[in-house]
Amino acid sequence: MKNLMLLFIVAWACCIQAGYAQTTVYLQNWLEGEKHAINGEFAESMKYYQKAYQAVAKTDPVRAANVCNDMSSASYGDGLYDQALRYCYRGLAHTKNRASVPDSIFFKLYSSLGTMYNEMEHRDSSYFYFQSADAVLDRTPIVENQIPIYVLHHYLHQGRAFWKFHRYHQSIIYFSKAKSLCQNHKLTNDLQYVESSLAEVYDLLGQPQKSLVFRISAINHISSNNDELEKLYTGIGYTYQQLNQIDSALIWLKRARNVSISQSLENKAVKKQDIRLLLLLGHCHSSIDDFKNAEYFLDLAESQLATTTGNSAWVRANINIEKGRNSLKRKNYNTAALYFENAFQNTCYNRDITNFFNLILPEIGLNALYLKGYTYHQKFNTSGQITDLLLAYETFKKLIILKKTAYQEGINDAEERYTLSKEGINIFSEAIPIAYTLYQIKKSPKILNQLFEWFEQANTSYLNDAISNKNLTRENLPAALQAEEQKILKEKARLIEKSDPSSAEYQEKLNELRLRWYKFSQKLNKSNKTSALSIRPKEIQNQLDPGAAFISYKWYGDHIYTFIITRDTSRLEVLPVNAKRLQNNLDHLEGQLRHNPGFGKYSGTEAAIDCYRLLVEPLKKWVSGKNRLIIARDWRFNFLPFELLETGKKTHDYLTRQYAFSYTYSAAYFWQHPSLAQKSGQSATRSSLIVAPFINQLTTEVTKGWAPVADLDDLDDMGGEKLWAEGATKQAFLDKVQGQHVLQLATHARSADNNPDDSFIQFYPGGDSRLYLSEIYALPLQDTRLVILSACSGGEGMSKKGEGNISLAHGMVQAGCPSVISTIWEANNEVTAFLTKTTYQYLKKGIPVDLALQRARTDFFDDPVLKKFMHPYYWANLTLIGNYDPVFNTGTGYLWFGIAGVILILAMMLYMMSKRSGNKKSGHTEPDDH
Repeated sequence: MKNLMLLFIVAWACCIQAGYAQTTVYLQNWLEGEKHAINGEFAESMKYYQKAYQAVAKTDPVRAANVCNDMSSASYGDGLYDQALRYCYRGLAHTKNRASVPDSIFFKLYSSLGTMYNEMEHRDSSYFYFQSADAVLDRTPIVENQIPIYVLHHYLHQGRAFWKFHRYHQSIIYFSKAKSLCQNHKLTNDLQYVESSLAEVYDLLGQPQKSLVFRISAINHISSNNDELEKLYTGIGYTYQQLNQIDSALIWLKRARNVSISQSLENKAVKKQDIRLLLLLGHCHSSIDDFKNAEYFLDLAESQLATTTGNSAWVRANINIEKGRNSLKRKNYNTAALYFENAFQNTCYNRDITNFFNLILPEIGLNALYLKGYTYHQKFNTSGQITDLLLAYETFKKLIILKKTAYQEGINDAEERYTLSKEGINIFSEAIPIAYTLYQIKKSPKILNQLFEWFEQANTSYLNDAISNKNLTRENLPAALQAEEQKILKEKARLIEKSDPSSAEYQEKLNELRLRWYKFSQKLNKSNKTSALSIRPKEIQNQLDPGAAFISYKWYGDHIYTFIITRDTSRLEVLPVNAKRLQNNLDHLEGQLRHNPGFGKYSGTEAAIDCYRLLVEPLKKWVSGKNRLIIARDWRFNFLPFELLETGKKTHDYLTRQYAFSYTYSAAYFWQHPSLAQKSGQSATRSSLIVAPFINQLTTEVTKGWAPVADLDDLDDMGGEKLWAEGATKQAFLDKVQGQHVLQLATHARSADNNPDDSFIQFYPGGDSRLYLSEIYALPLQDTRLVILSACSGGEGMSKKGEGNISLAHGMVQAGCPSVISTIWEANNEVTAFLTKTTYQYLKKGIPVDLALQRARTDFFDDPVLKKFMHPYYWANLTLIGNYDPVFNTGTGYLWFGIAGVILILAMMLYMMSKRSGNKKSGHTEPDDH
């Protein structure tokens, strides 16, 4: 392998230097330097590179720049990053004002600078130079053929740079590009490292089964290099440890250790790898409570670290974490907390860290903070000392602030945001119970406000970021960026529609599009800094309707933490639950609702009553007298329409008869949506658009394979501009969607649970007729007050921790609309048409959205023709997500309420006047008010 690589490098060197005088001194020294560098003897290689450089420094700028890059790589190998940077910049100086310098030289120097800055944790500089190298590849694709090995390592270094900041999907894109390059250029010996890198990132994503596939595959590409063999065995051991198969992990780790012992630890790279292996051995022994062996391996790692030069922060932090875990298991809480604090400090530039990107090792630093907070909580459970609880609370508070700053860059990339949100759930499941316990002791309004803020952040505040970002940036988005955005989205839609998702070609093209989207979002973020939507309980109390209550649920173990806010109260209650019983009830109800029962019997009553008793009845004290409930559901029951819950007091005593419901991702989304400020006082004459491709009376050859969804008579009754039959094309919709006050989509749709990106809304068939979820996210709905999505399964989708249900309705929400009425599961066309038509009629009268939907459902119950559809599968399907304020203020919607109020006041005045008159006649007087 080494000889082949050397021959390739020599051949390439000769090619790029054609036309320049070749000197024997240069070539001899350069080749000797390469031999030592390939063997990891970087100090020795530097001696020869220096001689080669002196031979051409004044006469041959291309060769001089090239050997500067080699000296930079050797310095990098020795961990001398400042020196490596100086050589890169010296190389760039040789290229200044030289028109004949090949692009391959620029690529190498830019990529090296990106790598060095990444190692030095200078994130912005690293990103700039990596992107500069990418720009060279975009401009001159032949560079990949000229120096494939350099391009390969560019992809690998950039992929690893992304995962430092939890941008795991971006890492996968670059590692996948590296794998394709290996296959295209038959670099089979490098596939082992590439597949190991893919395995590592899947481990970080919490998908060890997928990681193991890459680990085992890498064995087929392993060389006889003992260093690579040790890394591979160690990686397999790590993945088995992630799978909690410790026996298998130890088998592979011992193999790695045997390889390591056979090598010389004088080699710095070998020693560094051996230290990592020792750490993992210590962790595995600790996980099975074998503390003696655990401490042996950790002490051995620490002793080897003492003789190692270069950046040791990663190793020191991990040693401290492992020793902290051992102390925690032994309930030595103070010692454990000290180890975790030391680990955190190992990852910091300084002691005053308030930004995620100021951490040298973010992933390890956040983990150390989490463990420290968890340790103090465990100590409090033993000691009962409030000081321990306060330390736990303050630690999690700091952790959440740091974590929050990591999300800002993921706003425009849905997949990255979902991953980051999922990570946050584990933090809040520990932080919220800690804060609640502290609040119970101190009764501090400040802690209660902090608790509410954490509820909000756990309730998709990152979706709130995305909405805020869209509303603040899109109005002034340059035309060129708008065109770029639409081009990427259209290409992605075509790819999803026409390609086989299981093919390698599909994945490669999808990765390219995601990479282009990432670069586009960077341009967007650079000039537009947004802040998240936020709201405090007091503001909610001031804005709540007197008859409404806001309830937010968080389910952790056998407790459901519940915020209840009304005009009169703001409180946090903890509802004890039997978690298994509640989950069984939810599973049964979901089974009843997901499958069409025909005219079969409904068997969910018992589960619905039990859910009511667990989730609603304990709150009756605070919701008594209310007729409107705004619910922020825990992600585990966000499929559940509370309308179908039953009190059990009489047959089918559904809650929809008592309350009008609206659901929200968070309180901030409901009340602080940036679009709402512009939408007050809209009249019924504002534009509405109804899209209905599949009409009962207009079935054609093109649509006869599709079931009709709408009826012409119903559309006539609803009014507004209409796109129907062959006029309801995707392009016609896109041309008219902007600025519409109300949108109704009566059509077919598909929600793909396994891959939300495959979800789409179907327009009139032919050509480009599907609007995919990624395109929905980009719709200009900032001026749209309400979307009625009466497509089948519009609200169904994959449930994401910390994000809610990733559905077509979710897409409309992210596109900027503050209110969406949507189906949750497959819709029955007859029932859905009745409910949407009736709801719309009430909306035009100025009735609030939640009450309009409730009244439509009441009319449905009272309609004798529809009695056959009494199963909740039919009528509980349509729900409101978002704000309930009237869509149309006609001035007549509440006219009679106003008239009644005036009559009541007049009646009271007349009564008082007659009373006073009667008193005077009878000689009585009112007592003075002293």
